[in-house]
Amino acid sequence: MDLKEQLDEDNYELNKSKNMTIVSSIESFEAETRAEVDMQVATAKKYPRNLRQVLNNIEYLATQDQETAESCFYALKRDGKTITGATVRLAEIITSCWGNIRSQAKIIANDGKFITAQGTCWDLETNVAYSIEVRRKITDKTGKTYTEDMQIVSANAICSVALRNAVFKVIPMAITRKIQDKIKDVILGDEESFDDVKQKAVEYFIGKGVTKAQILKFVGRESIEGIDREDVVILRGVATAIEDGDTTIASAFNQNNKYRAKGIGNMIDFTDDDEPDTDENEVVIVNEVPLTESATSDISEKSAKSKRTTKKK
Repeated sequence: MDLKEQLDEDNYELNKSKNMTIVSSIESFEAETRAEVDMQVATAKKYPRNLRQVLNNIEYLATQDQETAESCFYALKRDGKTITGATVRLAEIITSCWGNIRSQAKIIANDGKFITAQGTCWDLETNVAYSIEVRRKITDKTGKTYTEDMQIVSANAICSVALRNAVFKVIPMAITRKIQDKIKDVILGDEESFDDVKQKAVEYFIGKGVTKAQILKFVGRESIEGIDREDVVILRGVATAIEDGDTTIASAFNQNNKYRAKGIGNMIDFTDDDEPDTDENEVVIVNEVPLTESATSDISEKSAKSKRTTKKK
């Protein structure tokens, strides 16, 4: 055997040894992560949630004061219809109280034209899991990509959409509906204080530069006195959307620069230079599927990959 053949054989053996080491390392990480997940599932089965206590905790946190209650509920008007629902803030409260649950949201793709976020939620106790992907356009009407700051704003908004949608796919609607009814009661107060609540709701928008005529047109009333409890709920829900940066005064009352995020109402107000076409900027759900028992292991596998990357660094 000449020198070249000897060197080739040595390199082959060396590479084979390295590959075996890498494979062994991967298998070790995956086994470790799988064991962690199995332990969490076993713990969830051993210590199941007390649903009555969970509901009490959620209700306490979400309705402890009017400000918190308002942050859990949004409302928007689109095409003459009122869109209402629970915000990501309520999703966070519910997951923190629910127990035996894993949820996350992250950006999984950005090709310079669209940004895609993935939200996952897995109830370890019932083994119900959902993975939802949503996509948003990040170019203006001229095809120019948004600035880095605008992309970060879009990424945060779309992650909120993905997380919220995933959580509320796993958490039963009966839970969220009951909590939202309690939230509305706190927002409105009792009958004696309703006039004050209504006055504050109107004054909030007047302070933002909205005229009384615009407010009355928005709720479809002829006078301030005619505004009822449901109208006030809608107004407070819109105020929450504005404070959270999900919409703007112009978008809510003038229907200008309105960009809807389906299912949650997350919006961003753009400058004229950044303004995209309305239809093209909508957040679109591109993948919404329940995870099977085998598919839930994908969460642990991705966690293992993350650990490997961290260790290499």
